[in-house]
Amino acid sequence: QVFAKAGLTVRWTSEEISVRAVLDRVRTGEADAGLVYITDLRSAGAAVSSVPIPARDNVTATYLAAAVKDSEHEEQAVSFVAWLTSPTARTLFNKYGFVTPPH
Repeated sequence: QVFAKAGLTVRWTSEEISVRAVLDRVRTGEADAGLVYITDLRSAGAAVSSVPIPARDNVTATYLAAAVKDSEHEEQAVSFVAWLTSPTARTLFNKYGFVTPPH
């Protein structure tokens, strides 16, 4: 989606199973470049360099959470989902580079 929004055509030479795998290939020199989340990029430290994606071309990954009704641990699941939107959780997500939705 990022490349399409930027009007770029990219010829992939590999498709990895995870963002970490992409980062590892770039870090070890097996790949010249890769597209990874900024949260994963930060974990690489000085091992790789980056080029920011302009805001107009960027896309946002959305992670949904829900408790499963009538599950074995429904009460704990409901509590966990509620915690995910708490000020404490939002602070942690932001600390590690995740953008949280408005309340």
